[in-house]
Amino acid sequence: MLGMTFSGKPSRHLQEVVEHGGHVHEAGLVMLVPYFSLAIGSVAIGIALPLVRDRLTTYLSGTILIPPSTPASALASPVPGLSLEFLLTIVSVVVAVTGAAIGYYRHFGGRHPFTMKMGAVERFLFERLYLNSIYYKVFVNGMILAAHSLYRYIELGIWDRLNLIVPQRFYRYSEANAVLDTRVVDGAVTGIATSGSRLSNLLRRLQTGVTEQYVLGFAIGIFLLLLYMIFVIGAG
Repeated sequence: MLGMTFSGKPSRHLQEVVEHGGHVHEAGLVMLVPYFSLAIGSVAIGIALPLVRDRLTTYLSGTILIPPSTPASALASPVPGLSLEFLLTIVSVVVAVTGAAIGYYRHFGGRHPFTMKMGAVERFLFERLYLNSIYYKVFVNGMILAAHSLYRYIELGIWDRLNLIVPQRFYRYSEANAVLDTRVVDGAVTGIATSGSRLSNLLRRLQTGVTEQYVLGFAIGIFLLLLYMIFVIGAG
């Protein structure tokens, strides 16, 4: 990465910026301030480490890193005369120097220019152990797929259908209720009122207000009553 940055060819974006009249300049405070903060913090941790090393080692070995049942012989250095901490420091320095030498040989020296034709191990390292791909596959693309699935199957498949079906069912229920109200309830009330009106009209015709008709009606009634008493009651 350092070889590509400091001795490699300019990127396509940088070439386009230069072609359009732009120029390369230092990063602004938005980038420099976090970098300076990280650098100062790293230096401060490195200076303060000897002062807190024993306490930190005791704390980590007793609580997080090393189980209490681990024997003391397992914590000893495999090389006689060297402490475990010093041995780990040597191994870290050797690994860092080896990586820097390989990087310089491949990129800074120009003998092996950067190419996209890489082997399995180089591709694995170039892709940063595929951590970014896994992150995007699982979290980014996974969340997008989950959101689309929820929208398709839950929002459109369930809620939108319910929003259409429920009003339709209530509208049909209201129509049936309106038909029942109009034809049955209102019809019954109207029929009773019409029958009462017809009966009142019929009775009103009998109440003419003429005395002679009332006397004639009483006479006919008495005559019929006498016939009933003679032929029905008397015969019995």
